[in-house]
Amino acid sequence: MMKWIVLALALAGCGKGGDSTKAKSDDKPTVEAFEDYKHKAMATEGKLELNKLSKLAKTVAIEKSAYPIGKAALTPAIECCKSADHECAPDAKTWAVEPWTTLEFTIDEPHRFRYSYESTDGKSFTATAVADLDCNGTVTTLTATGTLDASGSPHSEIK
Repeated sequence: MMKWIVLALALAGCGKGGDSTKAKSDDKPTVEAFEDYKHKAMATEGKLELNKLSKLAKTVAIEKSAYPIGKAALTPAIECCKSADHECAPDAKTWAVEPWTTLEFTIDEPHRFRYSYESTDGKSFTATAVADLDCNGTVTTLTATGTLDASGSPHSEIK
């Protein structure tokens, strides 16, 4: 699925909203523009999964008046680039530990990001998505944070 997203964004972005047959002096070369769109598409996975994780954390906070307390280091433990196809394989056992089980968070398809979660007080949490999208040493890190306001209502933000 990710490959189709990359292709669609690349094709949509080549024209940059204007007439793609006319070259502009300030346009990036086609290869560089394609790489920009490819990275944006690949980063979508991390944003979507962090959004899912944030919603699951909010659900727990509403049900139990607190975010799950706990810490999960980057999961899976091994970098996705170290696999033959540069993606982490789905493995239910990877996510069958706390706090992932309380959050009911799992990834059931190949993915490029690894995820972490931490809440020390139940009033806030920080989750990260980390990936080397091209397996070239350049790491992309996305962060989701959540807090409970004075009334106990959960709020989150992804950066």
